[in-house]
Amino acid sequence: MILHEEEHGVRFDMILTHDAEDIIDPDALLWINYYAQSHDMVQIPVLPLPTPPREITHGVYCDEFCEYQYKDMMARSLMGGFIPSNGVGTGFSRRALERLAAANSNRIFEPACLTEDYENGCRIAGLGLPQKFIPIHIRHGRAIATREYFPRRFGAAVRQRSRWITGIGLQSWEYHSRRETMRYLYWFWRDRKSLVGNIAGPLANLIFVYGAATFAWAVSTHGVWALGHEAAWLAPASAAGLSLQALHAAIRVWCCSRVYGWRFAALAPVRVVAGNWINCFATCRAISTYASARLHDRPLRWVKTDHAYPNRAALLTNRKKLGEILAGGEWITHADLETALATQPPTRRLGEHLLLLGLITEEIFTRLSLCRTICRSASRRRNRSRCR
Repeated sequence: MILHEEEHGVRFDMILTHDAEDIIDPDALLWINYYAQSHDMVQIPVLPLPTPPREITHGVYCDEFCEYQYKDMMARSLMGGFIPSNGVGTGFSRRALERLAAANSNRIFEPACLTEDYENGCRIAGLGLPQKFIPIHIRHGRAIATREYFPRRFGAAVRQRSRWITGIGLQSWEYHSRRETMRYLYWFWRDRKSLVGNIAGPLANLIFVYGAATFAWAVSTHGVWALGHEAAWLAPASAAGLSLQALHAAIRVWCCSRVYGWRFAALAPVRVVAGNWINCFATCRAISTYASARLHDRPLRWVKTDHAYPNRAALLTNRKKLGEILAGGEWITHADLETALATQPPTRRLGEHLLLLGLITEEIFTRLSLCRTICRSASRRRNRSRCR
């Protein structure tokens, strides 16, 4: 980038980080450019692409990402906490990168860190540079967010999350002084409490099943009074705990339904249990890996995640019609589009009708025809390849 600037006499203002498999929302750059005028780091929401409800592991990602970005990230913004970068969909100002380089021996990203995106969010906040998380907005029936597939098998999910937990929950202690920790003590505690909570989650599930079974057996065998007066506090305490869990599940269902619909969100309580076991195995693996590396004085190894690249069928739900593209690109107005649709003959294509009405130029019409020809040619090649 610096060489390109020197050769062409230009200067880039923002640098946007993405993975190769990311699906970038058409409105993402517009939002990032808008907030970049007053912020040095802008984070667009990141959400998994939709998958069938039967894919429980990927559904756990859908539920957790929705809840985290509807609730936790908003709380960070409102309460003055640092905004961790998600690694993708993050816009950095040129000033932020130059300040990061100057403060960290020209290492904009810490090469030994397993979660360098999280560290960069903390470091930018520590430099006093303003950050902005753009809340999830639903426009034209879709959430404005960076979309991608996450691991869809149990083992792959455990591997990926073990890296996140190692970097955020364990390794980050090595990169922050006591002063930095005290400044963001509450947020570091929230991010690191998973080391205990993830292990306790499955244990709580087992205790709940055991307690419910024991209670049902006692009531059916001896009646409700068999519990005795010594355990009179047990029922209210259990009811209170169950109410808190029901409230948490309801919040997660609501957050998930906003993006994926109520049918998919209805299974969120079931996926909570699956998520507990995934996080438990990932935490145990993270603690074991980190302890082994430190005991044997070895560097932590970055565990690569196998990514899935979306095919055409996965993107059909977000496919725009021609009129939406033209109106969104401001080639025509929405009023002109409505007029054209109302007067369009059944046998005439919309592009031809807009040309006859004088609403688009012949150049735009030629571009549309060329794109349609290319798409048809590519489709025929795919079909021939499939037959062979």
